[in-house]
Amino acid sequence: MAKRGVSVVIPCLNEAGTIGQAVDEAFCGIEAAGLPGEVLVADNGSTDGSISIAQQQGARVVDVPERGYGAALHHGICSASFDYVVFADADMSYPFIEISSLIQPLLEGRSNFVLGSRLLGKMEKGAMPLLNRHLGTPVLSFFIRLLYGLELSDCNSGMRAFPRSIYPGLNLRCPGMEYASEMLIRIAQRKISYLEVPIGFRKDRRGHAPHMKRWRDGWRHLRFIIGNAPSLITILIPTLLSVLLLIFAASLSLTNYWAPGSHLRFHSAFIAIALAVPFALFASASLLLKGALHVSGLNESRLIAALVRVNDNAAPFYAAAGLFGCAFAEAIWLCIEWQRAGFGEFFQMGPLIRIMIYTFVASACFSVDLGLGIIRLTALSSKRLDPSQSQPFADGSGDEIPRKIAAG
Repeated sequence: MAKRGVSVVIPCLNEAGTIGQAVDEAFCGIEAAGLPGEVLVADNGSTDGSISIAQQQGARVVDVPERGYGAALHHGICSASFDYVVFADADMSYPFIEISSLIQPLLEGRSNFVLGSRLLGKMEKGAMPLLNRHLGTPVLSFFIRLLYGLELSDCNSGMRAFPRSIYPGLNLRCPGMEYASEMLIRIAQRKISYLEVPIGFRKDRRGHAPHMKRWRDGWRHLRFIIGNAPSLITILIPTLLSVLLLIFAASLSLTNYWAPGSHLRFHSAFIAIALAVPFALFASASLLLKGALHVSGLNESRLIAALVRVNDNAAPFYAAAGLFGCAFAEAIWLCIEWQRAGFGEFFQMGPLIRIMIYTFVASACFSVDLGLGIIRLTALSSKRLDPSQSQPFADGSGDEIPRKIAAG
């Protein structure tokens, strides 16, 4: 059973220049909070003497065999001895001295998860690149607010506090930078009470480049946020919009080409098809991303499970084949009509629009079928039969030749 107090977890990978100061300030923050505590340095394979420096300053070092920000924090949190956990980076940008402002709401029962918002607090000049401050962090925070309903301002903050007791229930799986977004998503999905407090933020005191890569890690965060979002928003609504646009285009294709105003209607049909494409692609990509997360165990999805069952019957494949057949029939009809016109000047925009719709929808169905097939095979590969566990017969006798029932 955890003891009442604070465990401060600091992930570390070659932070010899700042780890000693971070540990010292963390102990000062614990003392200022008026609680017993410890400082754990979750080391991710440092080779620059960070481990010995941290130990000299009184920290307990946790060896983390798996590389990654999330892996380091996970092992550190699981090794915590006290019932409240605070974590922050080792680069001295986060104010460990302000630990009490994160712990107090937990002690008072006002929240079960507290995030220190850099954007609400006092930020040292140059502490955060302008692009991160005004684009990256606000955009990612907006998507989490929109898709998960969690009212936050700084989703990328690396200083957070919570009771250790809630951590196992979050079931966090990401070993990399996505861990930060995954934690907030799970907090929202499990409806754990959430609170932000302003914190200061200083310039990075390290003498080397940060481990985070702005564009790569930003995209990984956004991809994870969208992949875990409700299927209604990322798959069903875009699919519905795409279908409605295609139905609208198909209805316009039935217009007589020579009727007054028909040019405008056909142009509208082409625009509708063009607008349907990005909605369909977004829905398909979201479907595959959610499927990958479902198979990996990062996100359970009833929609994916249902679609995989439908895919077992090859329904998307049959739909694609039927639509390609319709497109081929329309093309044959056009060729016949063109031959009747003596292969001269020939205007039939309606059938061309329908051929575009048929082939587009058929290609989408075929792609989804292949994607769901890959998801299904991936799921099956993780449940391969173990030959060593098989028994030739129900009675477990293991006889190599089946016993015969005597006649008569």
